[in-house]
Amino acid sequence: MRNLLFSTFIAVIFSAVQAFAITTNPTITSNGTKSFIIDKTIWKTNSVLVVIDDEEGNRIYNKLESLQKSKTFNLKKLETGNYTITVSNNLKSIKNNITITNEGLIIDINANTTFKPTFKIVDNSVDVNYLAAGVDTEISIVKGEETIHQSIIKDSLSINKRFDTSQLPAGTYSVVVSNKEGTFLHRFSK
Repeated sequence: MRNLLFSTFIAVIFSAVQAFAITTNPTITSNGTKSFIIDKTIWKTNSVLVVIDDEEGNRIYNKLESLQKSKTFNLKKLETGNYTITVSNNLKSIKNNITITNEGLIIDINANTTFKPTFKIVDNSVDVNYLAAGVDTEISIVKGEETIHQSIIKDSLSINKRFDTSQLPAGTYSVVVSNKEGTFLHRFSK
């Protein structure tokens, strides 16, 4: 019972922290004519994945960047046009649209934030915590091509589910969380 209360408490804290993250400053800010900064204080992590796609969807940059301090990215060599910059860590992914003009860089302030679920495997259970933000979400436990369990959660802001795995035979399984924001997978062995 104590573990269940502790897990519920952690899930509530996780949801509150992620809800606060929606209202923070933009993930990238303009710096100079054709550059942007990723602020270490906003991400509170040691590394982020930075992806830059052009308007046709071609990936022109994809690198895990160390964030020991805030990092500046110079885009002076890119042609004028529209681009998408996606910055992500293990909790969230934020996508910003930018336009490079002859004069500088314009960042669309309407960033698209996608939160990622967290998974915790403990003895004979799997905990899934996810800030769904009201998006219908499907959670499945699968082994190979076989679906062992499937739940559909509708209109929930936050999902905190524990799945009992004590009756599963030994093997490798995957927990799959999917909705219109994406599909997230976590493998575990029993």
